[in-house]
Amino acid sequence: MELYIDLGKAFNTARLVKKPVQVHGKNGKIFTRMQWVYPATDEVVFEEPGGRHDEYHNRLKKMSDEEKRFALQQLYKNKPDKVRLLLHNSDFHDLQTEHSIINYLHHHIHNIPQHMLEEYLPTLDNNRQETSNIDGVSEQESEKSKNNFKIPISLKHTDHGLTSKEVKKRHGEIGDIDLSKLRMGTKVSDFDGGNLDGDDRKVLSHIFKDITTEGLEYVFSHPKGEFTCSFTDVMVYNNEDYPKANINFDILDKEGSTIGFVSRTLWRNEEGHLCVYNDELSIDKEYTGSGMGDVLYKRSEQLWRHLSGGHPVEISLSANISVGVYAWAKKGFDFKMPNELQRTKNELEKFCIENNIDLGKALKKSGYNSIDDLKHSWDFATLDDDKEYDLNSVAPKYFKKEIKGTGHLGKAFMLGGKSEWLGKKVLNADDHTEKVGDIHDEFNKRRVK
Repeated sequence: MELYIDLGKAFNTARLVKKPVQVHGKNGKIFTRMQWVYPATDEVVFEEPGGRHDEYHNRLKKMSDEEKRFALQQLYKNKPDKVRLLLHNSDFHDLQTEHSIINYLHHHIHNIPQHMLEEYLPTLDNNRQETSNIDGVSEQESEKSKNNFKIPISLKHTDHGLTSKEVKKRHGEIGDIDLSKLRMGTKVSDFDGGNLDGDDRKVLSHIFKDITTEGLEYVFSHPKGEFTCSFTDVMVYNNEDYPKANINFDILDKEGSTIGFVSRTLWRNEEGHLCVYNDELSIDKEYTGSGMGDVLYKRSEQLWRHLSGGHPVEISLSANISVGVYAWAKKGFDFKMPNELQRTKNELEKFCIENNIDLGKALKKSGYNSIDDLKHSWDFATLDDDKEYDLNSVAPKYFKKEIKGTGHLGKAFMLGGKSEWLGKKVLNADDHTEKVGDIHDEFNKRRVK
């Protein structure tokens, strides 16, 4: 028997009352129906269909899984009391961790009242509206293709016109990883997780091919043994996008004590191209600034290229952990949400006003004529007006202990004035996000030398 909880009915109905409410139906018709409302304000719990509500659900439908989770995180962080009200008196009222709450809200996102979530959704992008019928492919055919994936032919067997070095790079054959170690041990699809059925194992085989759990541990561990990663579990879940696999690791120090964990979600889109979401990297505070995150990320990038068969790989993440708001921009991650660029411009203007910075002069010093010349996340992160700013003084109060020293304007703004953002980077497609990341990596190598 499947348990289904209607989030709308999970409200604290002891505080709600049912009243007749006039709503707009199709073709402009108005009718009356009983709905739950807040007695103090007569605010309707559910909005009526038609008009803006239809547009709202259309936006939800067109959002990716990661965009929805990001919006829900914003809701939870900005309106925790309202989120708790949603959960109150439901079977899940005792959810404690942010991760579990976001997962639950994501499962019931269509039941969340429009007025609560709408401000955190991206603006409707006309380009995305047209993607449902590209090259004459109908939505039904697109849905079919989600369940009939085909892994693309390797670049090695196509007339691509790329240099031999570029082909090797796109196949993950250039880097620190010894590819032969990826296939030693137990295949991910054969992992004894206890909760995996036959269909789950087919999904894992489709995503990971013949990669092993030991191979994944090798990739996510430090090459010189400074830390190791232990594979803990893999979960498979289906949603409106594609079947996805979530892999998790414990991070261990040299003595074998747990000092953090890593979580990543992988899937293949309708073209068979690999997609990755960096769910979480958490390490004990004493290891902050140790470079652990850089090692994990760089080695995983090589793995994703190899798993892709040389084809494009899309990596996305939520840049929301202290220095991550700044660091991910330098690694080549750009704004994924369509309204994020304008929001960042607004935040930069506010930051400059609060810190008595002449934005016009700062932009000129940085090589820009106006704020509209800033197009990408890294444009903001690299702003430099030849002045040094005290990073701790501009850092949010909850990161005061983690952010120290001085930095240029871009770093000060990203750490002290920029809100969290959803980032995206594309590998193996000659994309500008990858090029920026490569430049950053090359600069870091020279600095270390």
